[in-house]
Amino acid sequence: MSRLELRHVRKAFGGLDVLADISLSVDAGEFVSILGPSGAGKSTLFQLLTGAEHGEGEMFFDGAPLDDHGRHFAFMPQRDALMPWRRILDNATLGLEVQGIRRKAARARVAPLFAEFGLAGFERHFPAQLSGGMRQRAALLRTVVQ
Repeated sequence: MSRLELRHVRKAFGGLDVLADISLSVDAGEFVSILGPSGAGKSTLFQLLTGAEHGEGEMFFDGAPLDDHGRHFAFMPQRDALMPWRRILDNATLGLEVQGIRRKAARARVAPLFAEFGLAGFERHFPAQLSGGMRQRAALLRTVVQ
């Protein structure tokens, strides 16, 4: 059985097909690269998988349909997309807060991971106070805890 399967996935914006009849099967342990020029639909495909966008077709993970309540994916954009007015700890908890987890509980869940990501001691810093690599690790932390 495929770990991830897409069947006839389609996404259109304003009548223009960005993705048309995409079918894909990925087995456990298999690596897949999605390549294409700018505007080809790579990010749109990931947004469909994560539930950030809705399209047509069927998507399965471990044989179960992906729906808005059962996503097993998170998307980390190429740029860190950290909110400049939020401290790093609050940036890391943002995804959990959006899911309805209270800020205190989200912080308790995320705070112990700062050391693992090489960010211990920087929880109260703002993104502009961190190096580019540290910002990427903070963005990765936010993605992983979702």
